[in-house]
Amino acid sequence: MKTRHGIVLLLINLTAILLIAVINYLPAGVRIILGFPFVLFIPGFTLMLALFPKRNQVQGIEPIALSFAMSIAVVPLIGLGLNFSPWGITLTSSLYAIAAFIIIMSVTGWIRIYQLQDDEIYEIKWPSVNWQFGKSAWDIILSVILVICIMVAIGTIVHFASIPRMADNFTEFYLLGEQGMVADYPRELTLGEEGKVKVGIVNHENKRLSYRVNININGEEITNGDKITLNDKERWEGAVNFAPRKTGDNQKVEFFLLKGEETVPSLEPLNLWINVKSKNK
Repeated sequence: MKTRHGIVLLLINLTAILLIAVINYLPAGVRIILGFPFVLFIPGFTLMLALFPKRNQVQGIEPIALSFAMSIAVVPLIGLGLNFSPWGITLTSSLYAIAAFIIIMSVTGWIRIYQLQDDEIYEIKWPSVNWQFGKSAWDIILSVILVICIMVAIGTIVHFASIPRMADNFTEFYLLGEQGMVADYPRELTLGEEGKVKVGIVNHENKRLSYRVNININGEEITNGDKITLNDKERWEGAVNFAPRKTGDNQKVEFFLLKGEETVPSLEPLNLWINVKSKNK
C-alpha cells in the first residue's frame, strides 16, 4: 500500500516538473489540457492526502470532490501571495509556486502515510473511481456539486482561452530626486535658482516611440522638452531642470509626458509643490 502511494506521488511530482520544463514550447490548446489537472486537481489531491492519510476519513466520491474544492481554494491563495512577492503573477512564477506546493504536500503526505500501518492507510482507487449514485444522499449531493464545479471550471477556462489576448501597451513615467532616489525633491528655491530632478521613462508600447517632457508651474509652461526616442522595453533617465518665474508658496510643478504626436498628454502629470522666495530674504 505504501509503495503504491509512493509511486502515485512520485508520478505526480515528475509530471509537475516535466510540465514546467516543456510548457513554454507547447501550443495553447495543449497547455489548457495539461494545465487543467495541474491547477484544478493535483494541488488539492496532494493536500487531501496530507490532511487525510487514514482509511475511512474520506470515502466514496469525497476524495475527488475534496481534491477539486481544495485546488480551487488553494490556487487563488498562491496567486495572491505571488501578487505581493517580487516575482509577481506570471506563467513561470505560477508554475513554480504551484509545483512547489504540490511537492511540499506530497512529501508531507508521504511522511504521514509512512507512519501508518498498511490497513490504516487511505486506499487510492485510481484511475478507477466508483461513480454510482444512490448510495446515500450525501454521495448524491457531492456528485452533483462535483459535476457542476467541473463544468463551470471547464467553461471558464474555454471562455478565457477563446478571448484574444490584448497587448499590454503602456509607458512608465516616474520622478526621482537629483541623486536618483525617491527622496530629496526640491522644496525650497530662491527666485532664479533652478530645481533639479531626474525623470524616468520606460517604453512598453511594443513599438519604437518618441516622447517629450513639458513642465508647467501653476499652469504656466516653463519648459518644452526635447524629443526622446525609445525602442520597445528601452529605459531613459535624465536630469531635468526648471526655474520658477515668480515668488510664492505651494507652487504646483507639473511634469507632462507627451507620447508620439500627442498635443494633449494621455498620462496624468507628475506633481511637486515648491516654495519660492525672493533673493533678498
